[in-house]
Amino acid sequence: MMHLLSLLLLCVCASSSLSCAPDLNATGNDLCGCQPDGSPLTFTCAGGGTITGVVFASIGTPGGSCGSFSRGACDGDPAAAKAYVAGACLGKAGCTLATDIQHFNGGSDPCVGTPKSCAVEVTCSTPQPPAPPPPPGPAPPSPPAPPAPGAQGCGVVPVGGGPFTLSCAPSQVVANVSFASYGTPTGGCPSLAHNPLCDADDPQGWGANAAFAVEALCLGKPRCAVPVDPMLFGSEFPCSVRAQKTLGVTWVCADAPAPAPEPAPTRWQGVGFNVWQHLFSEAANQTYNGKSARDVWMELFARANATFVRMLDFGHDARPPAPAFNFSTAQLLPYLTQMKSQGTEVYWTDFHPNVAPSSCGNQFGPCLPLTPQQVAWAAGRATFLASLVALGFDNIKHYCFANELENVDFGPWATYATAIKQAFQAQNLSIGVVGLDDTYSPELWLAAKHQPVDALSLHAYDNSSFSALATPMAVWARLGALVGRPLPFIFGEFGGPGGDFSGPNQVAEDEMAALLVPQKAIAAIAAGGYAASYWIFFGPPTWVWPGAEKHDCGLVQWTLTNITCRPLFYGYGLMTRYFRGPADAYAVVDVTDPSALPAACVRQHSSNLWSVAALNVGQQPRGVQLQLPKATAGLALYKLTYTYNDATSGKVSSCELPQPEPGAAGQVAVGADGVLTDNLPPLTLAVYTQTL
Repeated sequence: MMHLLSLLLLCVCASSSLSCAPDLNATGNDLCGCQPDGSPLTFTCAGGGTITGVVFASIGTPGGSCGSFSRGACDGDPAAAKAYVAGACLGKAGCTLATDIQHFNGGSDPCVGTPKSCAVEVTCSTPQPPAPPPPPGPAPPSPPAPPAPGAQGCGVVPVGGGPFTLSCAPSQVVANVSFASYGTPTGGCPSLAHNPLCDADDPQGWGANAAFAVEALCLGKPRCAVPVDPMLFGSEFPCSVRAQKTLGVTWVCADAPAPAPEPAPTRWQGVGFNVWQHLFSEAANQTYNGKSARDVWMELFARANATFVRMLDFGHDARPPAPAFNFSTAQLLPYLTQMKSQGTEVYWTDFHPNVAPSSCGNQFGPCLPLTPQQVAWAAGRATFLASLVALGFDNIKHYCFANELENVDFGPWATYATAIKQAFQAQNLSIGVVGLDDTYSPELWLAAKHQPVDALSLHAYDNSSFSALATPMAVWARLGALVGRPLPFIFGEFGGPGGDFSGPNQVAEDEMAALLVPQKAIAAIAAGGYAASYWIFFGPPTWVWPGAEKHDCGLVQWTLTNITCRPLFYGYGLMTRYFRGPADAYAVVDVTDPSALPAACVRQHSSNLWSVAALNVGQQPRGVQLQLPKATAGLALYKLTYTYNDATSGKVSSCELPQPEPGAAGQVAVGADGVLTDNLPPLTLAVYTQTL
């Protein structure tokens, strides 16, 4: 029979005495507890069970004891309290509750001036004993042994069999990749050969790309791990997805060159966000405390002070937008003027081309000749952008003709890019053409070898911290070196955990997003990206875009009655304000544990001033020793922090970014060896900067 376990949770909803005992105690299968103040209340069913029922929920002055709670003289709406707890907790192994009248009683105070408590009792199921572990599967293939100095290494690893590890003898590095095949290479080591029936070696360039990708990840390194993954080498190519593909590689090692004094910086343009066209509609005239939404946007944009924005224009490409999205060029100008005055670079993105592509199949190059309709479409887009440049908005530096236009063949994509490139050249526009603005896939950098692309834009909506970004970025950087021009890697859109923060646990999720979204920006800087733009600055209101609540993840929440800065504004705002570009960017490691702490730093070109970011996402305090570039030795830096719950607890002022602590607590000095030593509290973002 399934046993039930009742978990009782007591929490204080105001800093006052409780009407129920705060001591931890147990009565039968009931667990009881009390937590002071109004901080989020988190609990978990024992042993991995799930929450199956809400026995009691009250805010006010509840009485009684564990298992026998009663409602007090001051009591909110029982149905509202139970509904909130049920929505946040039922069916889950654990949940977080915000202990306030807003959540427990719809914002209504049941007894003004009376100290309140809240009591909650939920029922947890006891899980069945875990199933025995499955028998062990076959051991993963052993990595190829490193070759002797000057000799050739060789190995074959199946797709899904783990990364392919290339290694060299001590004091040697990978100097040459003499063979690489993703498909079904024939022969055995060291005499691997391409199989024409299933090999990435066709005239369009797939074969060369296997070696190209391995070189990008391994050249000059004593050891490297190459993902044997379709995301790197292609899913459909070079043969059916049903074929059991392998990656075969031979390589040669040589003596390692003398190490550079320190890694060279990459070029960073800034931490920013997306600005969407709902701002340009009549909705921006809605007033809040005497100010229009447009004016509030201007004020908050100035505080965030971002130097990179992805501007989404779904209304100027002749594709009929929704009525609420209709806007004129004149309505754009206040926003563009603000961006220009703050030194904000703009990456302009259209929705999709409104002309039909040519039908030339899955080829890498464009479908030529261009049709008159394609030429006219591209000329119209170039003319529109040229009109903005003529007004002084020469900060528009990149353009993509499509947002997430992913399910197209290479030929049509190359055709659009070619048409735009020719139109820009005809009007002498110095605006770079961005490759497919979407999730990473090998098609982007493979096809870029055959197309007039100046940059790549990546979208990333997942729960990762960009840990895998080094792979596509390394390949893209090497492609830029081979074609002889820089190819910026832009993170055009990215989100936080789960993407949106609008469910029953919105408060707790907002607070974690204020840390996890900056973590992604730090990773983008450290990985050598060009810029990062979070989705989105002002969340789209539902009366402008029906259904917009699913995108309710803006730094600023915009409703019909209010404009509110979310916790994300304070954490991510520290990144936008102090990691401005153009700048030199560096990855930063903690010398005590190089893999454990997300950290990065930049030096702005215009001022030569430094900013450093470090993030402790753990539950315990952490001492850090950050190895910075030698040029930072002896610098005195201000320290600004955002810690989980700062916004909810009221530690930060409304829509004002965190400031340094007064006195010595708000300053840190870099050591003579370039090491910044400090202590980070749990769940804390720290920004160290020379300027406020």
